[in-house]
Amino acid sequence: MRIFIERPVATAMIFLAMMVLGVYSFFNIPIELAPKEDFPQLDIRTSWSGVSPEIIQTQITSPLEEAVSTVRGVRKITSESHIGQSRITLEFEEDTNMEFAHLALREKISGLKEVLPYGVRPWVEPYVPDDFTITPLLQYTISGDYSLQALREMVKDKLEIGVGAIKGISSVSVTGGSDAEIKVILDNEKIKSLNIHPYMINYLIQERTRSFPAGKAKKGNQELVFRYSDPITGVKELSEIILTYSGGNPVKIKDVARVIPSFGEIYQINRINGKPTINFTIRKEKGISTVKLTREVKKKLEELKKELPPGLIFRVVDDESEEIEKNLNDLYLLVGIIIAIIFVLVFLVLKRVRPTILVLSSLAFSVLITFNLIYFFKISLNMLTLGGLTLGFGLFVDNSIVVFENVLRKREEGLQPIQAAIQGAKEVFLPVLAATLTTISVFFSFAYFQGRLKIYYFPLAVAISLALTASLLVSFSLIPA
Repeated sequence: MRIFIERPVATAMIFLAMMVLGVYSFFNIPIELAPKEDFPQLDIRTSWSGVSPEIIQTQITSPLEEAVSTVRGVRKITSESHIGQSRITLEFEEDTNMEFAHLALREKISGLKEVLPYGVRPWVEPYVPDDFTITPLLQYTISGDYSLQALREMVKDKLEIGVGAIKGISSVSVTGGSDAEIKVILDNEKIKSLNIHPYMINYLIQERTRSFPAGKAKKGNQELVFRYSDPITGVKELSEIILTYSGGNPVKIKDVARVIPSFGEIYQINRINGKPTINFTIRKEKGISTVKLTREVKKKLEELKKELPPGLIFRVVDDESEEIEKNLNDLYLLVGIIIAIIFVLVFLVLKRVRPTILVLSSLAFSVLITFNLIYFFKISLNMLTLGGLTLGFGLFVDNSIVVFENVLRKREEGLQPIQAAIQGAKEVFLPVLAATLTTISVFFSFAYFQGRLKIYYFPLAVAISLALTASLLVSFSLIPA
C-alpha cells in the first residue's frame, strides 16, 4: 500500500498500462450468446443408409455397446437406433482423461472391423446435449436460374472448400439436392453365367479405391506419414476394373453391368418463391470469437462470389453475430445508464466532481483488470456473464468509496496528504477486506451446482469474484495514491 502511495506517477503508469491491456483483452476474448462447456461424454455414431432400426440395433449398436462397455471410466451407456443411423452416448467418471478415453474407444471400434457389416465405419465425436447444440455461425439459402444439382455442385466446388479453409471454422455443410455418383446396374443373367457374386463386385470396387501406406519421414519433432491412393475419376475408368478371368480373357465390369453417371437420392428439398434452393451452413470451433470470425467469413464469401456465375441470390437465414452485436449494444446502453446513476449518487454524497470521477475510475479499472484476468485464464464471456458484471458495478465502487471517504476524513483532521492516505487506507483495510471476501464467498457455492445451472452460472461467479478482487486492489493502490 505504501509503495503505491509514495509513487503516484508510477502507480498511474501501471494502471494506464493495465487499462490498455484490458481494452485489448476485451476485444480478443471470445464472446458468445450462451456458455459453451465440455462434457465428460462421447458419442459413437454410425451410418448405414436405408437400413431399418431393427437391423441397425442387432448388427451395429449391440456389438458396439458390448465392446465399449469395457473401456475404463465408463459409468453409463445409452443408445439410439434409427433408420440408417446409430448413436451411442458414453458417460464417463468426472476424473477420466477424455483424450485417453477417445483413443481407447477408437481401439475398441477398430477391433470390430470383422464383426460389423462391410463398409460400415463408426466414428467418435464429442457429446453435445440437445439443449446445448451449437447454433450455426452463419446460414444462407442460395438460389438462381439453375437446376438443383447444378446449384449444389457450384456451392460445393467453390464455397465449401473456400470457407472451410478459414481458421476457426469447424464444419461447412451443404444440404438440398444430392451428390453426384456412379451407378453400376448389374445384368443378372451375365453374372450368374460367369458365377460372379454381387458382393464380389462391390469388394473389388472398394479395393480399387483404397489407399495404402507408402512410408514415413521425420522432420524435426514432426513425423510425416505418406499414403498412396489411385481414386476412380470417371465412368470409363470404373468400367475397366477387372472382375475375373474366363477362358484366359479378362471379365470387366462393363461386360456384366451398365455403368452410368447419376445422382444420389434427395432427402431434403428447400424452396423460396417456388425455386429450389441450397442450404449453406457454417459452424465455428469452440472458443473462437463469433463476431470477428463472422466478419472474416463474409469477407471471404464476397471474394468467392466473384468466381461464381451471375444470377445467384444469397439470403441470410441465421447470423449469430447479429444477435450478439444487438445484445452488446443493449448492454452498452445499460452500462451507460448504470454509470450515470452511480455518478449522480456518488456526487450527491461527496458533493465534488473530481473525487466522484476518481471513484468512478476505480470501477473502470476494476472491470478492465478483470478482462485481463479472464483473457489470461482463457475464459469465454457470454451475455449472462457480461450482464452480471454490469449489474455488479455497485459492488465494485463500494470499496473505493469507503477508502476515499476515510482518507478524506484524515485530511480534514489536519494530516499531510501522504500520511492521510497511508493511515486512512490502513484503518479500513481489514473491514473492507472482510466485506469483500464475504461477498466472494457467496459465489463459492456456484461450484457445487450441477448440470445446466453450473454451465450457466459458474462462469458468472468466476467473473464477478475476479472483478471484486480487482476492485480491492484498485481501492488500496490507485485511490490512496
